[in-house]
This record gives sequence, structure tokens and C-alpha cells, in this order.
Amino acid sequence: RLFKIKVVSKDGEKVGIKTHLIRSLLVPIWTNIILYTNILNIIIILLAYILKASTFVYVFSTIEMIICIYCYVDVFMSIKNEDGKMLHDKITKSKVIEIC
Repeated sequence: RLFKIKVVSKDGEKVGIKTHLIRSLLVPIWTNIILYTNILNIIIILLAYILKASTFVYVFSTIEMIICIYCYVDVFMSIKNEDGKMLHDKITKSKVIEIC
């Protein structure tokens, strides 16, 4: 309500908690840095205890690379599409609208 926007389904109907959860996990890092930082910290701690040092570096680097690729694809899709939908909008079949 602060920004006067709302997430709705592509038909304009109200979306459920499942859609909101998926969107929040797929939103690019720069828009939700706290969530991703906490998730990555938990993953790092778990992997550090489970894996050897060399394997840990490989796995962590791979995770970081996947996140970076996703962010670039997300921004590219937003620029390329006329409707401005990002990857997380396409996956969850939702859109953001302005409310009055």
C-alpha cells in the first residue's frame, strides 16, 4: 500500500499465499537483500559443516553463479518484454498493478 501497487493473477484476481511465497523467493537479490542474505548465510553455515573445504568453495561458487545468472535473466526479460514482466512474474503467472 505504501507504493500503491498490488500483485494479482494475470486475470486480475487476488493471488494466494503460495504465489506470494514463490515470488518472494524469486525476486532479485537487490530488491530483497535481507531475505537472500539470511538464506545464503544459513546455507553457507550448513555447507561449511557438511563439506570439505575444496568442495565447499566449489558448491558455494556454483550457488552464487546461479543467483547471478538468474538476476541477469530477470532484468533482461523485464527490458525485452513490452509488458515489463520479470521472470518471477512469468513463473507465478502474476502481474503488478497500480492501485488508487
